[in-house]
Amino acid sequence: TDEGSVNISLAAAAPALPESQKLRSVPAVEVKAPVEAAPAPDPENEPMAVLSKSATLTGYVMAEDATDYGIKYRKQGDSEWIRVAAQTTRAARTEFTVSLTGLEPNTTYEYAAYASGYDDGEIQTITTESVFAS
Repeated sequence: TDEGSVNISLAAAAPALPESQKLRSVPAVEVKAPVEAAPAPDPENEPMAVLSKSATLTGYVMAEDATDYGIKYRKQGDSEWIRVAAQTTRAARTEFTVSLTGLEPNTTYEYAAYASGYDDGEIQTITTESVFAS
């Protein structure tokens, strides 16, 4: 080769694969839970929603076939959930509320929406108020 010249060799193109051996992509499908829990109540806008020993939480029915649904909760760090069923009629896009009672003051709880036969909703947290000594 001459100084400054470059040798290039080209390989033959790979043969085309038969249709049965080609990879196919499958479009992703977003699966929405049949129920969703609303974010933790904002103390500025809903000052009575989370107190020292109780809380009122909101959820949403997202599918008409959702049955036996509500909010489940547990003290952060515990493994066992407590379920509180919603007391509402079933219809898609319907809001429901549940009341949690017997909570401990100044304690963080995890909660999520549930519906029988479906995966649970996203886990969120609330912290109960402290009890002030008088």
